[in-house]
Amino acid sequence: MIPFSPEIVAYQKAEYANKLLYIATLTLAKLSIISLLMILTASNLHRKLGWGLTALIALWGIITESFAVFQCGAKRPWQFIGEDAYCLGMTEFWRSFSALNMLTDLCLILYPVHVLFNLQMTMRKKITIVGFFGTRSL
Repeated sequence: MIPFSPEIVAYQKAEYANKLLYIATLTLAKLSIISLLMILTASNLHRKLGWGLTALIALWGIITESFAVFQCGAKRPWQFIGEDAYCLGMTEFWRSFSALNMLTDLCLILYPVHVLFNLQMTMRKKITIVGFFGTRSL
């Protein structure tokens, strides 16, 4: 095994920490949006939908974070470069992560639409509010 320079090792550790923090940040941001929307609604149906979406996003975050933690083994989980580095399908991981991320984003766009269209306000205001929540898709 060829030893790596300290810069390469530091880069791999930083990339590992970045990946874990990115997943945690996305999950917590989505959960905070759901909690805000659940505060705004008085309907039991909307609250149940919110709790279901909360469970889905939390489960997605926990499973994804767990997989990311041990993706390259437990001995040196940050090492993805080198002869003895073996990681479980990083490309497939990020593709499935992105697909599920888009799915949960779509749910986060559709949830307030369902809540807003039952409120008593003008259609123009409803569309404006949906537009603000829809910017997540960009």
